[in-house]
Amino acid sequence: MRPFLLYTFLILSISTLAQQQFSNLDNYSKYKIDKTLNSQKTYIHTGFKPILKSNLNFKYDSVIYEFNRDSVILSKIKHKILWKKLRTESLIKVNENDFFLEINPIFNFAFGKDNLDSNLSVNTRGVEIKGNITEKLSFKTDFYENQAFFPNYISNYAKQQVVIPGQGRLRNFKGSGFDYANASGIISFTPVKWLNFSLGHDKNFIGEGYRSLLLSDNTLSYPSFKIISTFKKLQYIYLLTAFQRASKADTRLLAYQRTHGSFLFLNYIFNNYLQIGVFEGVIYKTSENGINNIFPSSYFNPIIFSRAIGYGFSHKNNVLVGLTSKLKISKGIQTYYQFMIDDDVDKKYGYQIGTKSFNLFSINNLYFQTEYNWVKPYTYSHTDKYQNYSYYNQPLAHPIGSGFSEIMAVLQYRFKDIMLNFRVNYINTSTDQLINGVETNYGVNIFKSDNSASLNPILEAKIGDGNKTERIYHNFQIAYLINPVTNFQVFFEYTHRYEIIGNKSNTEFYYFGIKTALKNYYYDF
Repeated sequence: MRPFLLYTFLILSISTLAQQQFSNLDNYSKYKIDKTLNSQKTYIHTGFKPILKSNLNFKYDSVIYEFNRDSVILSKIKHKILWKKLRTESLIKVNENDFFLEINPIFNFAFGKDNLDSNLSVNTRGVEIKGNITEKLSFKTDFYENQAFFPNYISNYAKQQVVIPGQGRLRNFKGSGFDYANASGIISFTPVKWLNFSLGHDKNFIGEGYRSLLLSDNTLSYPSFKIISTFKKLQYIYLLTAFQRASKADTRLLAYQRTHGSFLFLNYIFNNYLQIGVFEGVIYKTSENGINNIFPSSYFNPIIFSRAIGYGFSHKNNVLVGLTSKLKISKGIQTYYQFMIDDDVDKKYGYQIGTKSFNLFSINNLYFQTEYNWVKPYTYSHTDKYQNYSYYNQPLAHPIGSGFSEIMAVLQYRFKDIMLNFRVNYINTSTDQLINGVETNYGVNIFKSDNSASLNPILEAKIGDGNKTERIYHNFQIAYLINPVTNFQVFFEYTHRYEIIGNKSNTEFYYFGIKTALKNYYYDF
C-alpha cells in the first residue's frame, strides 16, 4: 500500500501528454506492437521492454486501444458517451492543454472448478491512474487487492515460496485461500528527445520471446531507476534495482534482507531486418550482519561489461552476461535468439530460439509463435544462496529456474472482438531427492547454494539428473473483448497440466469471468 500512496502523492504534488508513457507489458500489447513494426521498414528498438511510446513510429494509443472501433455504431446511436465509456474510452478522462489524465477500474472476477471438484475463484479489485504533464513528464500507478482460491500446484508453490506468482506476498484466507495485494508506479521524464529518466516500482523484459533468459516480468514489480538513451540505430539502457527476499519469519530484518541489481543493455539496429543487443547484469550483496543498503562504488558503474571483465564469473557478486537478437524474415515472419552465461561458458549457460508468424497462411490476425528454451543446471544460483538471480522468492528470468528444457507454442486468432488463444508447453526438468536423509542439489532450485553440488558436480550436470520430471501444460482461452483500453474482456479458460515424477498426476481446471488483463501472470511452470 505504501508504494501506491507514495506515487499518488507525487502525482498530485506536481500539477504530466501520453508521449512519455511506457507501453504495456501484457502479451497482447506486445503482439500488436510486434505485428505493426514487423510490417514496415523501421528502425525501432524492441529488445528492451516496456518501450517508451515516444520512441515508436506510430500512434500507440490508436493502434493498441483501437480508438476508431465501433465508428459505424457511434454514428447511429444517441447515447454516444455511455457507449464510448464501455467500448472505447477510459472511465475518467481529462485532456486539457498539456495536462492528460486517465483513471480506470481494474478487476478480475473469475469462478471455476478443478478435477478434484474444488471451487476456484479470483476476486481482484483495483485502480489504474496514468497521465501526463507537458510533453516531457508522465506518470502511471496502479493498485490491486486480491483474494483467490487456486488449483493445488499453484497453492503449493505459493506456500513454499511465500508469494503468489508475480503478485505479492500472501496471507491465508478462509482456510485454503490467499489474500494478497500489489502496487506499482512510475514517473517518466524526457528532457530531450534522445534521453529518458524513469523512477518507480515496475517490471522489465529483455528479448523478443514469450520467456526471457536475461530479465523477465515473472516477479512482482520492484523499485528501479532507469535511463534510456537512444541515438537512431543505437540504444543504451542503464537500470538500477532493489531486490529483497521474503521468508516465513516474522522478523522484518530476516524477512526482507536485500540485494541490489545493476543491469546494462546495449542494442544496435544493423538494418531494417536485424537487431542485436548485449547485456550485463550483476546482483550485488548489499546486506550484511543485519544491515541493508551497503553499496560498493561499482554498483553505479554505467560501462557495460566492465564488471564482468573486472570481477570475472566467480566473484561474490553474481555476474551474468548475454546476447539477444531479432531477424525479420518478411513482413509477416521474424525469428529471435538469446544466449546467456552465468559462469564459465562450459558450466552455467542457457539459450533460446524462437519464431513468430503474424498472418499465418496469409490469414489476417492468425498468429503463431514457437519457442525453445534450454538452461543448464545451477545457472542463476550462486555460492551464497541469497545472491541468486531472483526477487521476492521468484526467478528474475524463467519461472522454472534452472536445469530444464522447454518447447512451447502459441496459436492465436482474433475475429472482430472474439479472441481465441491456445498454448502448449512441454518442460523437461527434475527435482531434488533425499539420499540417506540428505537432500541433494541437482541444480534446478536456484535458491540453493551451488556449493552443495558435491553429489552432482556442476561441470558434469545434465538436465534430468535427480528425479526426472516432465510437464505438459495446455491452456485454451476464448474471450470477447469489450474495451481495449483496459483489455476488458469476458472470458472462458481451460487448463490441463500433466506431470510425471515417477508417478503421473493430472490437474485440470477451468475459469469463466470478466477481467481487465493488463499484466502477465505465469502459471505455466
